[in-house]
Amino acid sequence: MGRKRPNKPRRIKTPRQRGYTLRELQPPGSDYEEWIEVPAGARLDQVADPRLGEEEIDFLRRLTRISPLYGHEVPMAGVLLDTLIDAGHLPVYQGEDSGTLIPLQQLAASHPDF
Repeated sequence: MGRKRPNKPRRIKTPRQRGYTLRELQPPGSDYEEWIEVPAGARLDQVADPRLGEEEIDFLRRLTRISPLYGHEVPMAGVLLDTLIDAGHLPVYQGEDSGTLIPLQQLAASHPDF
């Protein structure tokens, strides 16, 4: 490739060149309609408010932990998935109307790529 020319302006990457965020891709499903924006570096798990119960504190800890994985814009689907993983079961659907919860160990054993 050639040398850079002096005083040549740099190209700005378009959204197509930089890739899309999950939110920009607009995944289907009602759990992708609500997004929680968590500022980078926020420590929500260190909030000290006596009005918060255990469920709220757990929710804030979870957001702090998973927000970097989602580019600091967490869909409720991500919160629900993380909750299911913590519980040790994932839903597997066998059609539109039926499904079952399968233990993570069993699911991982049935898929050697995991």
